[in-house]
Amino acid sequence: PEGGTLVVLAAYPRNTQNIFAGSGGGGVFKSADGGLTWEAANLGLGNLQINALAVDPLDPMVLYAGTYKGPIYKSTNAALSWAVASAGIQTEAVTYTLAVDPKTPGVVYAGTRGISNDGVAPWAGVLYKSADGGASWQAKLQNIGGVSQQDWIYSIAINPTASNIVYAASHEHGPFRSEDRGETWYPVSNGITDGSGRA
Repeated sequence: PEGGTLVVLAAYPRNTQNIFAGSGGGGVFKSADGGLTWEAANLGLGNLQINALAVDPLDPMVLYAGTYKGPIYKSTNAALSWAVASAGIQTEAVTYTLAVDPKTPGVVYAGTRGISNDGVAPWAGVLYKSADGGASWQAKLQNIGGVSQQDWIYSIAINPTASNIVYAASHEHGPFRSEDRGETWYPVSNGITDGSGRA
């Protein structure tokens, strides 16, 4: 892959020969031979600053790509082409993380930061959920740390055997947990002395 620093990798768990890479400036790259060779896969991408990638565990043809200060994109043909799938996402979102429910078709999560004051709080952080495969998104976790902070989510993890349980790591306010597929959230920071989170 050429054209930018590699930011994220994603693979379909049942066929590890298919690997996708997101770069900060070169868009998405795809390998069909376990990473031996790569080719650009950017048809339809209007923003080549890729910040997050996720493959649908239930359908290897479906991928989601989150961008830096741009929309979320979806592919339904294993990255041969992309289309905007960002209805309901805030303007110029920085998408840090994407996660797809391994049990429930169409459920996708996105952790974003909005237009902020040159990196200074409030950050307009919002965790979104889509129940229709990215056709529309709804805010489910926001105002973390209060309106003066509005912290964002860096990463999301879904329990692979009980996908109603979802975890989210925030930038400065510790981890959160949901037990109802992201509809409601509560902090789970007991024992953690440093609230800074990445994964």
